[in-house]
Amino acid sequence: MLPQIYNTASLTFEYGSEKGYASSNMTTSTLEEIINISKITLDKTYNENSEIISIITVNNNNTDMIRDLKIIDNLGTYVFNQGFFDKKLTPLNYVGPSFLYTGGNFSSQIEPIINTDKLIFNINNIPAKSNINIIYRISTNEYAPLDTKSKITSITTLESNILTKNLSTSTDITVKEHADLSIVKNMTPNTIIPGEQVTYNFSLYNYGNIEAKNVILSDKFMPEPQNINIYINSSQLIKNDFSYINGMLVIPAETSNLNITVPPAKFTQDNSGIISVEPGITNISVTGKILKY
Repeated sequence: MLPQIYNTASLTFEYGSEKGYASSNMTTSTLEEIINISKITLDKTYNENSEIISIITVNNNNTDMIRDLKIIDNLGTYVFNQGFFDKKLTPLNYVGPSFLYTGGNFSSQIEPIINTDKLIFNINNIPAKSNINIIYRISTNEYAPLDTKSKITSITTLESNILTKNLSTSTDITVKEHADLSIVKNMTPNTIIPGEQVTYNFSLYNYGNIEAKNVILSDKFMPEPQNINIYINSSQLIKNDFSYINGMLVIPAETSNLNITVPPAKFTQDNSGIISVEPGITNISVTGKILKY
């Protein structure tokens, strides 16, 4: 918050043998820096391989043009403790391109100096009583933490020879808490004849960081296996928990209280700092006999 200036005037006076006192109203004013900097991201959350639009704003509150500014944008670098020594990891990559706007109007495309852990934007000038915006894209990489409550903090610093000390601002983006399901189906055996038993296996994978609940599985079998039995993680379902009409299977049935869940993924970080994902799994199997084609 910018500092505030408060001021109240007072009077003392005499009338006859008496003394009087009076106070004015309080006046306020905001003490502005010659320059200030801020940064926002249009996306407040991230997940694996997210692209994020960032906007850096620098205001020139001075009555003169300001020249030769340097903006250093830290790409969320954090310290990873390996036990024996600490390692710095950078969870964001520059994607680009970057665009420079002056006073709300497009000026040019601008190319930053790209280092492993930061971007450097060199700005030639900002007109008096005006501002610039730099709009650019970044993306998360294999060092971005994905566990719930994780966040990436990026610090942006402004350097100028008219400043007694550098200005900085920080921006947080938090990991998106979500379930991310995929399904893989296979059938055994690969070759069957009428009268043989067939098993359909459904593997439900959750790559997200929270549990998936109230999952509904549906499948239309052609031909229709008869006398089916259904198992979830090896536990057999009762008939009221699924619907099977004319080869159309729905688990759970509308009237069932069954809640199919898929556990969240597990995230591990190796000695190099790379984060890997082990999906949570729920297995569903359906067995029956194919009596005719």
